[in-house]
Amino acid sequence: MRTRTGVAPAAMVVVAAMVVVAAMAARARADSPPSPRPRGEGREEASVADPCAEASAGTWKAIEGRGGVIPEIVADDVQAPPAWWHFPSPRRAAELLAAEARDEATGLYASVAAGALETGDIVVRTAGAGACGRLAVLAGRVEGRWALQDAVGPDGATRAGDDTFFVGGKTLRPEAAAYRIRVKGDSSLAHARELDRDLGHLERTIAERPPRIARGGRVAVEEKLHDLLDEAWSLKADPAFDLPRRELAGRALALAAALDWPGAAESAAAVLDDVLVRAPTHAAPAIARASVFLLAGQPERAARLAELAAGMPGASPRAGHVLGRALLALGKTAEGLAALRRVLVAAPGDVLAAQLVATSGREPALGPAPTADPTLGFVATMEHAGAQSGAYGFRVQWPIPWRVVAKSVTAGNGLLVDLVTERVLDDVGEPARGFASLLAQRPAAAPERAALVKKAGRTIFPDARLKPLAPLVPGSRREGFREKGEGGAGPTAGEVTTLERNGVVYFVVLNAPARASAKLKDEYAAFVKSLAFTPPPR
Repeated sequence: MRTRTGVAPAAMVVVAAMVVVAAMAARARADSPPSPRPRGEGREEASVADPCAEASAGTWKAIEGRGGVIPEIVADDVQAPPAWWHFPSPRRAAELLAAEARDEATGLYASVAAGALETGDIVVRTAGAGACGRLAVLAGRVEGRWALQDAVGPDGATRAGDDTFFVGGKTLRPEAAAYRIRVKGDSSLAHARELDRDLGHLERTIAERPPRIARGGRVAVEEKLHDLLDEAWSLKADPAFDLPRRELAGRALALAAALDWPGAAESAAAVLDDVLVRAPTHAAPAIARASVFLLAGQPERAARLAELAAGMPGASPRAGHVLGRALLALGKTAEGLAALRRVLVAAPGDVLAAQLVATSGREPALGPAPTADPTLGFVATMEHAGAQSGAYGFRVQWPIPWRVVAKSVTAGNGLLVDLVTERVLDDVGEPARGFASLLAQRPAAAPERAALVKKAGRTIFPDARLKPLAPLVPGSRREGFREKGEGGAGPTAGEVTTLERNGVVYFVVLNAPARASAKLKDEYAAFVKSLAFTPPPR
């Protein structure tokens, strides 16, 4: 990190400890993290299990283009990111569309009578339409005949209809069925359904320790999980989706716990426990909570809850998987293998269950829970997560959508906790995240502590424009900063609050894209004000 001539030796300790803060600044200058692969784009490879995988890709892309939601993405469940993924085949699409149409309350698609067709409707035929069946979108009429968008023509192109769906291009054949988009992709319901779909795949691949991540795929998986968490929490904009918001966020946090994100297990437990009080018969959050028990080395509690979840309406085969794992961990090998064999009956493609059964429950071995850090502990409620340290004499909390991305405790540099904030919309309506950090150090001499407080802003951000601000906490020093972007990136901005209590100097930092920093000021102020102190041990 660059420093200026004349910085006090004590301030140099801050420089060393705040390397991650500098990295956060660079990330903030990029405005927002990389987006996940757009839906409907990327590699859609046919699998051995479904040779018809490519027979519907063009149609599903056309459906998405008209605001529809894909109910199911088919992927191998060997690892994340998957080696292959594809859209539902026409035959599977016929099943999915019919099921959605039967669900009049939350179904994504509705049935359409043959005489009421409109442009944008979806037609599907399985009987008499070849081995794969056919799926198409009605693109409009040409001289009274329906034109189609489907996999037969060039990707996304409209072509003249054939006789697969219509008699003379006009009258829907009795072998075909028609559906209409009932729930648009920009609605809260569609949003929740997409999150449920994507979380389901990750739960089948990374919900255990060690997670099954492809070589070199860790960054992509973590970015996707950050995105899913932000998307789940963003449902707060619709009060009708308060419970789904909590369920989906809790499930995502359970996956973060499997990745050993600091504090994720505590947050997942708090959110999911709250959900199960509100909705005790909802299977998905119960399965996720059982998974968190298993990750924490509590197989008895995991088995008890997983068994209950397996009997709940709509429970996925994963309930039996967690139950089998927990029973194996308890030494109940016969019962555990029996549970996993039941999983394979319901989900023959469950790779992990098959491997466990084949090895009598030995492989792959379940990873142990991480060793607790005696210096730094994490706590959480439904609304807030936080940290506490007896060694450095503090408690602090932040909004539950914030996540800890790094922590360190060293004798020379003190205690450092780095967080990423929830995603906000900046001044031009674009999504962006900020970064926050808490650093605690205990210099022995009073002059060193005074120098740290006085020079904190300039030491951490040597090239920034600094501005004194009214303190948020009595006796603290607060500075706003703005820094030019590098390499064409936009500027960053934020705040630094510094204060000393009981011989410990605390630094609380917010760093975000400049056009988004104002949207995080209130949460940052609450973060600073939540800092409470106890005398550290001598």
